Amino acid sequence: DTIRYLCRESNVGTDDAPRDDLLRLAVDTTDSSDGSAHVVGTVKTGTLSAGDEVKFLPSEHVVTVDTLEPGHGTGKQVDAAMPGERITIVTSESSETGAVSRGEVGAPPTAGPVSAEAFDVLLYIVEHPSVLTAGYAPVVHTNTAQQAGRIESLDNRMIPQEQDSGTWRVEHSPEFAEPGEFVAATLSPTGSQTLALDTAEAIPETGWVTLRDAGQVVAFGFVTGTEPAADRPE
Repeated sequence: DTIRYLCRESNVGTDDAPRDDLLRLAVDTTDSSDGSAHVVGTVKTGTLSAGDEVKFLPSEHVVTVDTLEPGHGTGKQVDAAMPGERITIVTSESSETGAVSRGEVGAPPTAGPVSAEAFDVLLYIVEHPSVLTAGYAPVVHTNTAQQAGRIESLDNRMIPQEQDSGTWRVEHSPEFAEPGEFVAATLSPTGSQTLALDTAEAIPETGWVTLRDAGQVVAFGFVTGTEPAADRPE
């Protein structure tokens, strides 16, 4: 019921991702050897082929895929990688990949995720010792990224009605939200950091976040809106 509610309210479908979706590659690690740079990650959507140009966000570095290796360190080569496959991009552009790091997302150069300084989410609160409020500072996990964040505002609180299973009472601009409830909120990475994010409506496989505190899952849900770094008020 929780997942169905999140999908419905975030306009997220439940079909499998077609292979012609936009490429999204979640970067796990990078290294270099023999004059070549290696970017290791998992294809979330789309396909990745030798010869493709890939732009990594939020660093905005672009590389050309010289060859692809299945997994990491196998020494084998493949022509393309499909969703769900862990792959190593091998490129001679070591000066560019040196700035790519775990947590980034690879995409087509003109159709990447947003480098967001703020984003809207619909969350289900799993567990918390008290209540969630504006100003709460969890660690935000999305794909392979982990970034300290802050809840800027709580916009809507959805409270389950025990006497009528499956229905929710909506409270606008709440002061807090409790475990077992849904909450629409605005979050931001702390400091001058950004996160590469898609909305769940656009790409469900990458448009999600998990909030953790002291290693414990506090909440999870979908990204419903993004605010690019360039659009954020000074």
